[in-house]
Amino acid sequence: MHKLTLAAGLPREHFSGIVDGKSGDRGARLTDMLPVVQAHYGVFEAAYTVADISGVAQGTWTKTEREDLLHCYETTAKALQQLKTLILDSQPEGIREVCPYCGIGGPRQFDHYLPKEKFPEYSVHSYNLVPCCGVCNGKKADIWLQPNNTRTFINFYLDSLPAVPMLDVTVQWSVKNGKLVPVSIFQLVCPAGFGAAEFQLVSMGCCRSR
Repeated sequence: MHKLTLAAGLPREHFSGIVDGKSGDRGARLTDMLPVVQAHYGVFEAAYTVADISGVAQGTWTKTEREDLLHCYETTAKALQQLKTLILDSQPEGIREVCPYCGIGGPRQFDHYLPKEKFPEYSVHSYNLVPCCGVCNGKKADIWLQPNNTRTFINFYLDSLPAVPMLDVTVQWSVKNGKLVPVSIFQLVCPAGFGAAEFQLVSMGCCRSR
């Protein structure tokens, strides 16, 4: 796991650029929606803290509005590709090619931290786009909050991460078919000085994504 760096630029301007690339009826509808969506952006960005992000409320949209907002991400528009490239290029070179969730796969997709099906207005908000591998993206799916409204997954832009390893491995020997074979047992260990709440969030995310 590693911290991510937010992309430069104003998210509302990224959104405007994507909308500018739309044409026809969808383009006209999205242009009319700009002030409303940008107001939602302001609310989201004000709540973009460790303490407040879980309280972001879902917007109310018609079926057509939802489809239009989701299409902003599902398109191959130049402005969207530029945004994705900007997010990737904003990461330190040493970790740019590694998924923050598993530390193994390459970040060929983007996870929507707030699920786009529930929050279509943030489908192309740069704060909500987490570069990750396809396997982790598929496992996280639209999981967001626990029943008690606490977050399920760590946010790599917001949350603190320890500078030391958290995964401990113990190797034991077992007899199988008359031969000794090694058995590896992995366990998450909370580093000294790392908060219990943060460690619980890391642990829940690891359990969900296994």
